[in-house]
Amino acid sequence: MKTKGAKVDAFSPVMNDCGDKLVTTQEPAVCGKSKKRKHGKPVASVKFGSAVVPIYQLTSAGRKRFILSFYMEGKRERRSFTNLDAAKKEAQLVAQRIQGGRQEMNDLRPHDREAYRTVVDLLMPSGVPLVTAVQEYVRANKLLNGLPLLTAVDEFSRKARGMKLGVKVKDVVEELLVAKKQDGLSHRYQLQLQSNLRRFAADFDVPISHIRRDQIDDWLRKRGVAIRSRNGLLATIRVLFSFAKKRAYLPVGDVTEAEALDKIRAADVETQIFTPEQFAKILHAAPPSGFWDDRDARQKFMLHAEVNLCSLFRRGEAKLVATTTMPCTACMQTLCAYGIREIYYRDVYHASDAPEIAKLYGVKLERITDFPELDPLGGV
Repeated sequence: MKTKGAKVDAFSPVMNDCGDKLVTTQEPAVCGKSKKRKHGKPVASVKFGSAVVPIYQLTSAGRKRFILSFYMEGKRERRSFTNLDAAKKEAQLVAQRIQGGRQEMNDLRPHDREAYRTVVDLLMPSGVPLVTAVQEYVRANKLLNGLPLLTAVDEFSRKARGMKLGVKVKDVVEELLVAKKQDGLSHRYQLQLQSNLRRFAADFDVPISHIRRDQIDDWLRKRGVAIRSRNGLLATIRVLFSFAKKRAYLPVGDVTEAEALDKIRAADVETQIFTPEQFAKILHAAPPSGFWDDRDARQKFMLHAEVNLCSLFRRGEAKLVATTTMPCTACMQTLCAYGIREIYYRDVYHASDAPEIAKLYGVKLERITDFPELDPLGGV
């Protein structure tokens, strides 16, 4: 086999007792006590520059194998081939790679070479490759906008002391819901927490400690709801972050990102007073006396709340409805048609066939007698 710059020898004179020591290493080979099997002299050696790769021949179960044994980047490697020509071709490539690595080191100036060796030695205990370490440092330096990395690490260590890192938002939400149920809070309040916070968790599939106040603010603005509803969502999120801080998922001594976000103040509205003429006009347009006394009598004139509600969403978009009074028969049919799966009410409407309809369609229909007012900050 003739290759420019490469030389194939019949044997390599630089073998130790194990038969697999190369001139490409700087450390003596150690023969393992558990494997005393010797390769003997190599059947061939491929040389490129000062790099030599030996080829050994082994016979196992009557079959010949040709083995390359060499060191690459500080690690011992062995490769097996069924014929000698294939082994020689691979040995040539390996020798070129080894020599190329030496040439790169030789191209460095002495102090650069020493610095390189020092850095590699420092990284060796961590097992982190040099390129990876440099890439991570450059990215961290960019994210810190020039702040010294050690300063940032010290600050993080101070805040994270005693913290449980990496707990995702969805896990904190489920823990909170379980805790509120154990505390015996109203079913209505639990439903409100569940609806708001599970939506929040679905959009933030990250550890809760990674969420910033500007991300919360953007999420609230994208809801497209009125200011009062938006403030209510923020109050619910504050409950979540406060719970996370108590569980040591967030720094205990710091204000949470949700708490640092201010509520939106509604614009001042000028108070108007009706004149006697305007008030008389309102009273004149009101239904006749006794109109509201008989629910059945006025039913044919009314657009029921459930029907009006269903006009605000498409079928399948809503799953739960809460009403003051049990839906009438027609409204119950409409709710089922729109894919509602849970209905909660306070007052019984005995003339309604809602219970039978709910049973037929597998809809949960439950009466709740306790409807507490919600605290502005998310409590009861």
